Amino acid sequence: LSVGTFAVSYAKSCVPTVRGEVTGLWIYPVKGCGGSKTQELVLDELGPVGDRRFMLVNEEGSFQSQRQESRMCLIKPTWLPNGQLRLEAPGFKPLDVSIESNGRQRVCTIWGDPVDLEDVDPAAS
Repeated sequence: LSVGTFAVSYAKSCVPTVRGEVTGLWIYPVKGCGGSKTQELVLDELGPVGDRRFMLVNEEGSFQSQRQESRMCLIKPTWLPNGQLRLEAPGFKPLDVSIESNGRQRVCTIWGDPVDLEDVDPAAS
């Protein structure tokens, strides 16, 4: 999927032609944090690759969202060429996070439901 115009045509007896323009694509690597504009998205079975594949979890194992902490929108994740995810926020030094699993598995609570997940870089803890 990329920015630009698109058109979908069908035979005259079916559905009329649909035309449109994609004016912007955004990716949000960490759920609830800021996003970044991109020119194209690669899709897999989970949706856009790299979009909302990570989340912040508190010490008790509860998923954090802007509903609890509105300042999360100030955290700007950026993909680095080495595959790490840089997290930047006003008043804090940038944090480069390895997205490889550290082997630690835990149960997290998302809206009251238990979900199995894997921790990544301990530097982000």
